[in-house]
Amino acid sequence: MSCPRLGGVLMAVWLLAGAHLAHAADVAELVGRVVVQVQLYRAGVPVTDRSARELLETRQGQPLSLREVRESLAHLYSLGEYADVRVSALDEPTGVVLQYDLIPQRAVETVDVRGDLGRSPEELRNLITRRFGPNVRPSQAPAVSAVLNTFYRDWGRFAARIVADVDPVNDRLVFDVDQGPLARITRIDFSEEPLDGRSVVLSRLDLTVGESFDPTELDRRLSEYETDMRARRYYEAEFNYQVSPSEDGQTVALRLELQGGPLVSIRFERDPVPDASLEDLVPVAREGSIDEDLLEDSSRRVEAYLRALGYRDATVVHRRLVEADGLAIVFSVDRGVRSRLTGISFSGNEELDTAIVADLMDLVAGGPLVVADIEAGLAAVTAAYARLGYRGVQIQPRVVEEDPVVASGGSDEVPVRVAVEIIEGGRTIVGAINFDGGTVFDRQQLAALVQVEPGSPYYAPSLLAGADLLLERYLNEGFEAAEVDVLPRFNDSGEIADVTFMVREGAQVRVDHVLVVGNRQISSSTIRAELAIEAGAPLGRDKIDQTLRNLTALGLFRRTELRQFSHGRRDRRDVVVMVEEAPSTRIGYGSGLQATQRLRATVAGPAAERLEFAPRGFFEIGRRNLWGKNRAIDLFTRVSLRRKNSAQAEQAQPKLGFNEYRVLLNYQEPRAFRESGDLLLSGFVQQVIRPSFDLFSRGINAELRREMGLGMIGRVAYTYGVNRVTNEQLEPEEVPLVDRLFPEVTLSSFAGGMVRDTRDDPLETTRGTLIGVDGELALSRLGSEVGFAKTTVQGYLYRRLPGDLVLAAGARLGVARGFALSVPTLPTFEFNEEGVLVLLKGDGAQDLPASERFFAGGDTSVRGFALDRLGDASTIDVNGFPSGGNAMIVLNSELRVPVSGPLQVVGFLDAGNVFDRVSNLELSRIRGAAGFGVRYRSPVGPIRVDLGFKLDRRTFAGARERLTALHLSIGQAF
Repeated sequence: MSCPRLGGVLMAVWLLAGAHLAHAADVAELVGRVVVQVQLYRAGVPVTDRSARELLETRQGQPLSLREVRESLAHLYSLGEYADVRVSALDEPTGVVLQYDLIPQRAVETVDVRGDLGRSPEELRNLITRRFGPNVRPSQAPAVSAVLNTFYRDWGRFAARIVADVDPVNDRLVFDVDQGPLARITRIDFSEEPLDGRSVVLSRLDLTVGESFDPTELDRRLSEYETDMRARRYYEAEFNYQVSPSEDGQTVALRLELQGGPLVSIRFERDPVPDASLEDLVPVAREGSIDEDLLEDSSRRVEAYLRALGYRDATVVHRRLVEADGLAIVFSVDRGVRSRLTGISFSGNEELDTAIVADLMDLVAGGPLVVADIEAGLAAVTAAYARLGYRGVQIQPRVVEEDPVVASGGSDEVPVRVAVEIIEGGRTIVGAINFDGGTVFDRQQLAALVQVEPGSPYYAPSLLAGADLLLERYLNEGFEAAEVDVLPRFNDSGEIADVTFMVREGAQVRVDHVLVVGNRQISSSTIRAELAIEAGAPLGRDKIDQTLRNLTALGLFRRTELRQFSHGRRDRRDVVVMVEEAPSTRIGYGSGLQATQRLRATVAGPAAERLEFAPRGFFEIGRRNLWGKNRAIDLFTRVSLRRKNSAQAEQAQPKLGFNEYRVLLNYQEPRAFRESGDLLLSGFVQQVIRPSFDLFSRGINAELRREMGLGMIGRVAYTYGVNRVTNEQLEPEEVPLVDRLFPEVTLSSFAGGMVRDTRDDPLETTRGTLIGVDGELALSRLGSEVGFAKTTVQGYLYRRLPGDLVLAAGARLGVARGFALSVPTLPTFEFNEEGVLVLLKGDGAQDLPASERFFAGGDTSVRGFALDRLGDASTIDVNGFPSGGNAMIVLNSELRVPVSGPLQVVGFLDAGNVFDRVSNLELSRIRGAAGFGVRYRSPVGPIRVDLGFKLDRRTFAGARERLTALHLSIGQAF
């Protein structure tokens, strides 16, 4: 609520508070005595709400002050919930017991509807709330009854009865409703004979004498019928009806007003319009209308289209022509001759080089001469001179026709050249810069704010921008009535302009008290930690905006509002932070069907690609506001039913397994460790089905995130967990040594990363960038059985192109190295190149565990391949199963093209590969895929279907790879 609107109310509060205090003489007599207790009652009931008590300025243990009592009354009245606030005091031997009695406004807080409703009570109560607000006074009962009667009449119940009464016990306004029967149709008349005949119309509208009257259904059918008539080129069709209910509301008489209008045709005369989609230029059929505004817009569109082709004198007019068989809309087209630009010349330009002027004009010789392009170029040149301080610059284009020729196709074409004459005129520079009226800031501070220096070109928009910056600084310092004007004074020649910034500061408003109300579970200290305003500081606009942003970012409130109140002094303002808490407990659940192109083992051994569907579901429950702080704990579970990953997968009756799941418990504490960042503690248990193995993981994770500014977020994390690999599909001799040594491996690792995100929408990005780097280090001295270092770098770019096209491109690079293992106490064997099993001497291997190796291929990487299937002979075994590698590169690009409404089509080109060693990473080994897809923008995100084609199919396990891979998912690929 703004301060000006509150002026009269606050004055009344002040006088009313004074009246109470004057009447309660015992309070005034006790001024100066120590307050030993402050009591607060609402309608005779003690108030235990701590946020309400924050509105009181009188404090226990402090001397009684009339000023503090008056301020307390003003704060309580500011809520707008109380008709009166009474103050009384009791003189005890130990001090003063002060009591505030809150008298609520007399308003019915709830509305009840009962009886034969025919609709849900919630629908009727919502209808009343939308019209009259949450508190309905008894005096508004007749108006509410009228609204309910209208509501039932709209549903065809003209005999509805509404009786209002007040329930004094429950303090409710009660409406007894009898919806009555649906009215029946006794007569159907027509205002004029319909085009399709009465019987056809009645059948189309499903109207019969003696049947029930349903206004909603009749409105729908009339609208559909009118749309159909307009599609038949009766563009002036208008269908309506009148209803006359009987006195008892039991029956109605209908009068159908069906005006079909004439049959309309569209035609062009005189000159043709070349290569044009006339349906788009004249969208009469699409709009189903021949409204005069639409026809005028159509004439202008055709005219603009022709002028863009070089017909600079083209004119288009339309007229209505009544004919024997209907109405004709005739567009008369006069194209004139077509002009072709042969060249452009400039004269008179001394300050700007000809090349610069030509670039600003942006005209291409050899193309059509478009007047709109010339005008846009002239405006750009004029603006460039204005920025340099030139006043009154004149730019005069002259079109010179050369000898006409006859172009191919038989249309006249005239070659022309454009001669642009520039009269630069005089230049004005800024002389002295003065500031008048400013006392808060010194001249150096003001000059730094306006960003204009003596000797710079005089450019009015720059000066106005400087004045805006100056005004913003004053507003941010609490000068809410500040004004800044720019007053230039030119010398006689006009070459120098002395500029004066006239400042009217007004009074500086400072914060008197900051009050927090409305919080129940969340502590006031949590809210106050987010406030950028503080008592005694200037009430700046930037601080108010920052406070609202901080409170909204917490995600703990349904609504936040800052109210300002002034009582007594114009330069002091109380700020009341009013919040409405969101529910502390949140529950979510859902189910769906996942479709994935996956590898499956066959009875013969080689892997085969299958499109599999798996039902899945999730459930989550969370609790916010723990211990009154902005802390949260969440439990997330997800399960998926899949076919067992074994050679039996091709049997007629495959078994479904409860074999993919995730259980995640998160604890989050924002601004932990003295606001150094957001702390996230997690415990997880999960099982994931990969094409080459099943992975069971359990562990804990601690992560600290911090915003670094400019869209950057940094993080550090520690993870301790155990990973177990089962159901391996690789041939024994191709299983990496680390997996054979540690089928269940314990990993202890530190990780860190940084991301810069400037995307406009993470779910459906149209512009911006995402750049990130992550690193992870696991060491045996930290408790890890396997040591490794791992780095991933990624970058994505999004650009919006003309025609609402979106170009997206991305790249990912991952490299890793396992630290040498030493296993002196455990004999380890491995097949050598001759196939002989030999004893290793304990030097170990430098492979990563299966859970940490890189894999690629699938709906979010290279889309021509099934999940994890991207690779070559070094990372795919003899049966076609991927083993992963220590390096990966993925390149993505796609063009998103809007089709209609929420529908998009996408063309993409992806490339990449997985390499067994970082030293083997070669761009020449990259494999490519191309394809297309469809996107449907749904409430839950873009539903995506992609079909990818491999560009270099290879042979594994004696079989050539499939040409295509189909992917179905939600969300963009990247």
